[in-house]
Amino acid sequence: MNTGPGDSIGARIRLLRQRRRMTQQDLATALGDVSRSSIALWETGRGGETKSLPRIAEVLGVPVEFFVNGMSRQDVAETVSVDERALLQLYRGCGALEQLMLMRAATQLNRRTKRNSKTPA
Repeated sequence: MNTGPGDSIGARIRLLRQRRRMTQQDLATALGDVSRSSIALWETGRGGETKSLPRIAEVLGVPVEFFVNGMSRQDVAETVSVDERALLQLYRGCGALEQLMLMRAATQLNRRTKRNSKTPA
């Protein structure tokens, strides 16, 4: 099933939120300046905060154009893998210092992987 031009912006918000295993409260918290009830209103088409779309798109990891043009569910699923989503949720659950430590560790692992792939077997 695709999300296309005929689907509402609210349906697309709901699809992305659910794909990322977020509750309405999770999304509201991530946005920071909206309530859970605002999310519910958007998803049901009873509220229209178009000025929030860029921030919603950022939090949900899609371009703003997704809300206007739509894309297939497969495209949405491929935007972020399950492992990437899990890492992102763990990362977001950490404080600034821990996030910095995670970034450094990931950078070191990436360098090690690159180095090992260049070494002949």
